[in-house]
Amino acid sequence: MDMIGHPASVLILALLGGGFAFAATMIAMAMVDQINEKLPAEKRLPPLGWGIGITKQHRKFYPDSKLAIPFYLCVSCNYICFIAAFWIWAAARHAGR
Repeated sequence: MDMIGHPASVLILALLGGGFAFAATMIAMAMVDQINEKLPAEKRLPPLGWGIGITKQHRKFYPDSKLAIPFYLCVSCNYICFIAAFWIWAAARHAGR
């Protein structure tokens, strides 16, 4: 069960967290594409580096859109996975002393 002194669950949680981060990025990029369809060329957002307020901007142009829900769900699951992985890793390291 141990992988180089750390539980396999740490690796699994880290991979899950990375998957959730990737999914959140893809959703955010879809929101940026939709926002850019409504903006003039000189005010368009870059594909990356759009910042935290992307969901507010998206809701302004698309008030009935549900893209913010899976985005926030993926971001939350990402944080939970990485916090849990760190917690398990720290507990395993502490138990090994």
